[in-house]
Parts: sequence; structure tokens; C-alpha cells
Amino acid sequence: MKRYDWLYIGIKILGLSLFTPIFQRTSEISFFLFLSQSDLDARSPVLVMVPYIFQFLMHVFFLFIFLFRTEKVLAIIGVKPSEQVDAAPAPDKKQFLMICMQLLAIYFLVQALPDLIRNIWSKVQAVQHNQEIIFQQNIDLITPLLSVILAAILLFNAKDLATYLLKKDNQTNSA
Repeated sequence: MKRYDWLYIGIKILGLSLFTPIFQRTSEISFFLFLSQSDLDARSPVLVMVPYIFQFLMHVFFLFIFLFRTEKVLAIIGVKPSEQVDAAPAPDKKQFLMICMQLLAIYFLVQALPDLIRNIWSKVQAVQHNQEIIFQQNIDLITPLLSVILAAILLFNAKDLATYLLKKDNQTNSA
């Protein structure tokens, strides 16, 4: 199999793994639909549900993209199908490590982006309603932001990171 094929299969698996968060968001949205107005502290249930609805829509969007537009995702990453037929049963260490890092980066992005946007939304709502921003809101904002940064590093520097990690591994083994 070629590198393209490995990434293709991995992205399909990532798409399938998105069913779990979709089910979670569905249960959260239904929870808010059945709350009474007194349980919401005079806030509109729609305002409370917006971040959850947005997360749900983001996960559905990525599910659709990963399952039905896999070739476009691979083109965005910069992986093109090779014309050369690869008879090797698996890619070499460096190629396999690059594939794993790119898949992990995509996974981090898919998991972190909805949380990041939800946390930004919550912080904006708190500022608009003159509510005090608590320390936990800042932590909740930083955590997915760090995941997005890590994903970008893994996605765009996979080749350099794989070379570095394998060089360190070879130095350790030879010593």
C-alpha cells in the first residue's frame, strides 16, 4: 500500500469515530430542550444551546467531509496519489511515522476546534452580559488552543519531526 492509501483509510476511520461525539452532543442538546425556564437562571435556552448545536454541526460537517470527501482532505494536506505502484507490504518507518502524525493532527483538530469555538462563544457571552470571567474559562480556552497549535505543528512539520525522531532513535540504538 502507498502512503496515500494509508492516509485514506485513516481519514475514513477518523470519520467513523466522529459518531461518538455526535451522539454526545445530541444528548446534551436534548437535555437543554427539556429544562424548565427556572433551571436556566433567566437565560434563554437557545443561548445556552448555541455552543452545543455548533459543536454538533461541526462534528457532522467533519463526519461528512472525512467519509465522503476524503480525496479533497488528502489534497489539502498535500498528499497526492502516486503513479508508481508500491509492492512493499507497508511503508518504511519514516513514512509510517509521518502518516501517524498527520492522522493524529487531524484528530486533534477535529476534537479541539468545536471546544475552542464553544469556549470563545462562552467568553464572548460573559463579556456581553458583564459577567465576571473566571479563571476556569481562561483554562478552558487555552486547552483546545494548545491542541490546535500542536495539530498545526504535527500537520505541517510531519516530515521534519519524523526525521528528527528517527535520528534520535538511531542515535540511541547505536550508543
